[in-house]
Amino acid sequence: MRFGVRFGEDPYRGLAVDAESARVPAAIRPSSASPELAAWPGSVAADRFFSTLKKVAPQITPVDFGLLLLALAPEADSVYEKRFGFLQDDVTRRRASVELALALFDPTGAERVADRLGETAPLVAHRMIELVDPTDGRTGWQAKQLRLDEQFARWLFGVGTLDSRLVAFAQVLPEGRDTDAASVPERLRGTLARVAAVPPVRVYLHGPDARVNLRTAELLARHLDRGLLLADATRLAAADRPAEVALRLVREARWFHHVLVIGGIDALHAPDRQKGWEQVAEVLARYRGGHLIAIGHGPRPPASQYPLGLSGIDIPLPDPDERFEFWSGVLDAPDRRLSAEDRRVLAERYSLTRTQIESATADAAARAKYRQFRDDADHAVVTFDDLSIAARSQGGQDLETLTTKIAPKVTLDDLVVPADARRQLDEIVARMENRPWVLREWGFARLQSYGLGVNALFTGPSGTGKTMAAEALAKAIGKDLYRIDLTSVVSKYIGETEQKLEQVFRSAESTQAVLFIDEADSLLGKRSEVKDAHDRYANLEVSYLLQRMERYDGLILLATNLAGNLDDAFLRRMAAVVHFQQPSVEERRHLWRKAWPTNDKGTVTVPLAPEPGYALDYDFLADRFLLTGGNIRNAVLAAAFSAAARKHHTFVTMNDVLHGVRREFQKLGQTMTDRELGLDLFLVPPAPPVPKPAAPKAAAYSPTEYAEVGGES
Repeated sequence: MRFGVRFGEDPYRGLAVDAESARVPAAIRPSSASPELAAWPGSVAADRFFSTLKKVAPQITPVDFGLLLLALAPEADSVYEKRFGFLQDDVTRRRASVELALALFDPTGAERVADRLGETAPLVAHRMIELVDPTDGRTGWQAKQLRLDEQFARWLFGVGTLDSRLVAFAQVLPEGRDTDAASVPERLRGTLARVAAVPPVRVYLHGPDARVNLRTAELLARHLDRGLLLADATRLAAADRPAEVALRLVREARWFHHVLVIGGIDALHAPDRQKGWEQVAEVLARYRGGHLIAIGHGPRPPASQYPLGLSGIDIPLPDPDERFEFWSGVLDAPDRRLSAEDRRVLAERYSLTRTQIESATADAAARAKYRQFRDDADHAVVTFDDLSIAARSQGGQDLETLTTKIAPKVTLDDLVVPADARRQLDEIVARMENRPWVLREWGFARLQSYGLGVNALFTGPSGTGKTMAAEALAKAIGKDLYRIDLTSVVSKYIGETEQKLEQVFRSAESTQAVLFIDEADSLLGKRSEVKDAHDRYANLEVSYLLQRMERYDGLILLATNLAGNLDDAFLRRMAAVVHFQQPSVEERRHLWRKAWPTNDKGTVTVPLAPEPGYALDYDFLADRFLLTGGNIRNAVLAAAFSAAARKHHTFVTMNDVLHGVRREFQKLGQTMTDRELGLDLFLVPPAPPVPKPAAPKAAAYSPTEYAEVGGES
């Protein structure tokens, strides 16, 4: 104590420590740090405290327990701040320092308390105690203060909120949350119950539907009577200190009895995230005795040098019968009633997940609602076409970066091809429509695990209808058509072409879109003898595509002008090889007639010249010019623009068509004379009349104006 004049200048005036406050509490002495302690301090039960610590860190000792109490004391009761100030001879030091801990618990150095505060010691490694620098500027390890981790303190005092440092990486789905357990496949529920009966649960759930994957994890947690601590794998691996965040997640799951779930783990396959994943995997590998669930789409979690011991549980796409039940469930409404046959077609045609079926139904309802407003109808009725369009849109978002979507506008009846080629196209349609019956009902799918899709090759000269045939097939089976853009897919970097093709195939599998590879010979060329590294990797690309096409459960169409350049192994994998030939005279006559646009009634909308000498002669065009369907379409379009350029005579004449034919032969490298074209046999549209120059108008002046310009009045 201080008295006299200087008393008023004392910054610590009024601070006093009595004998009772100066006494070191027995509860924080190591001799009494045991599970048998009564509640201390306040409402914290020491037995619960110590037993829980044993679960978190089995290597915990009574000395560790005393150190934790030392760090806990100022959090539980502010009176200990004054006592620590007294013991350390500085009232500003309100937390216990390492120096004080050594003096209290290890005065002789025999128990090596310093080792229990090292970086690898359980208290520090599990972040229960933090060693922080003092506020008075002192340095050195012994000057550091013991501070209880803030989340650990919340747990001790019964606060169950998520650690604020984990909010950006995870969320808690509490136990007993109302979830849609019915979305979990029936055949998996028994398996989940058996897995939960043998703890700890460490599984990898993988399937195409992210929501069903999560519902499966929630059902598994329900069997364990626990909630879920759901962490985002991408954010976790991208954290500044992934291991630190993973450690806090593991600790949170232990303390609050959660099942730790790492969602979206597929993203960690990327090379730029591998370093962060390794740090996370090291922490998870040491997380023994706790429940761990990883969720992804692929069959395997990302590789790591630290074994996680996860059992894989596959959650496959629903089969057609399950999809039929899903469609029936979401369509059971007055404005969405479809026949059982239409529901069966939707289930067989589109390999959608439950989530995608619900999304497609909502999109179709929105289309019907818009149609109701547009047509001023009484009700918004969802049709089969609405659902088909919405179903096809569920899986094409990722495709458009590497492919070009083609909206089919032609039908098989619009094609002008030989009879045998048309029969082959009809067989492809029948094969796609009857695949569920033949493969599943008759059991052919049980005989082989791959090659269940349909691959077809179109060969023939350019312009013979290969692309139109692809459009017509897609329209006939009710699927979207995506043309693979080779300029975006093929890469000079090793392995990148295969990665992009895998992205295309995986994105197309959900809706079984029709994939169209034009100019296939540039990608599927013959494998050659390996003479250098370039040959080896080129052969790998072809081999990869061969294998990936066999795994695709849909329709793949390939087109080429140079069938001889294709690898022979592709021909064996083709369900059909359709040859498109140069059209015959009769086919060319039909092509010339069908080249003009028509309206809904089948009437040609282009004004064609009716007068003799100007009218179109289809027999002459078919007999005289050996052109393909593509050349004929181009010639007709050029003729239309030629006629439109004449403002006075807007009819398309034979002379206009012959002008278009000339341009097509020029593109083919052939120069046609007027006589070879037959221009002398048809009339040239008259030139527009040349207008005569207008006569100058006589000036008209008023009498006054006339006088001013010098005229007579």
